[in-house]
Amino acid sequence: LLSPLQLSAILGSLTHFSMLNRPTLSAFYEVYNFTRPLISERMIVPTKVVSELGVFMALAPMLEVDMRRPWQDVLVATDASQSFGYGVSMAPLEPEVVKTIGRVGERPNQFVRLSRDGGPSDEPEKLRKGIAHSVPLAKSAFRTVVMSRARFKAHSSTLEAGGVALGLRWLLRSPHRHGKRTVFLVDAQAVLGAITKGRSSAMRLRKDVANMAEVCIAGDILLRSVYVPSEDNPADEPSRGV
Repeated sequence: LLSPLQLSAILGSLTHFSMLNRPTLSAFYEVYNFTRPLISERMIVPTKVVSELGVFMALAPMLEVDMRRPWQDVLVATDASQSFGYGVSMAPLEPEVVKTIGRVGERPNQFVRLSRDGGPSDEPEKLRKGIAHSVPLAKSAFRTVVMSRARFKAHSSTLEAGGVALGLRWLLRSPHRHGKRTVFLVDAQAVLGAITKGRSSAMRLRKDVANMAEVCIAGDILLRSVYVPSEDNPADEPSRGV
């Protein structure tokens, strides 16, 4: 027996300990629904809520993280489109530069712009609100590593989240990529918010965010997602089958 108010207090402590490894928060969904009405009356806790708490306790050893984890030496970009499917591109880059780009993801209303080299893939820049940070790479420096047709029709946000999960699975096929801080360029704001938060209450994103979380936890990856406008996203063309 437990009241929603009591469980809310416990949840606050669990959330505090999850800040260094936010993907563990993806274990919670029914827990938040149970604690939403802050009432003090004790009641039988639903089985689904107990199950989610059990999953979180099983993940508890993962709350301890290494703050000295190195940065990847690659920059990854992902995208998805309803017209074709998924695209993942990557470019080699010095870890110190990747670190600088990763810090942009922690700041509101900030994004990155790729360099222009006059290539056929360069599109005119659209006016964007916020602060732009230049990346010393052009689209031509990226190579396509995944170009996969979607097997089902879905909301664009669902496809975008699936693209990030696909990019993570590709990255972690190489063991030397494990245990590092990783930066992904993404052009979907809803997906960026869910990754930063570590969970999503939106039904269309919840499963894919959980898939990202399990991959990040398994590979000891600290994911930093950074917003890149669509015209600068090197994964935009492969996501359309080009």
